[in-house]
Amino acid sequence: MEEFKQVHAQVLKLGFFCSSFCASNLLATCALSEWGSMDYACSIFQHIDDPGSFEFNAMIRGHVKEFDSEAALCTYLDMLEVGVEPDNFTYPSLLKSCASLSAVEEGMQIHGQVLKLGFVEDVFVQNSLINMYGKCGWIKRSCAVFEQMDGKDRAS
Repeated sequence: MEEFKQVHAQVLKLGFFCSSFCASNLLATCALSEWGSMDYACSIFQHIDDPGSFEFNAMIRGHVKEFDSEAALCTYLDMLEVGVEPDNFTYPSLLKSCASLSAVEEGMQIHGQVLKLGFVEDVFVQNSLINMYGKCGWIKRSCAVFEQMDGKDRAS
């Protein structure tokens, strides 16, 4: 982590942090690596002007990786509040959060968003829906999602 902080300091010193590419990659590296720190990732995130779906998704995934499902869901709500459109990379992590919290109501709301935004055909989203419903004890709903899948993979 110390080496990462040195790289971050150099990026700031050289004025590259204003580059969305540099800032986004620093954030994702810090949030998603094994040695990273979500506290540090949050401080980077707060300094990014107009974060997009990539940055929000990195934060959501980082919170899920750290088993902080509530923070992941709050980050998603922040994402919606500032008008950033979720994408197919957003939903698998959110559904994993719902599964770990046994939050089937929230999971069903997210399922509705998946349907509304047209991500229901994405195999990763579908597998995450199956997992979420199954872990929440809604086996019939989990089976229904499985039966509706066109492109089942080994994970399905």
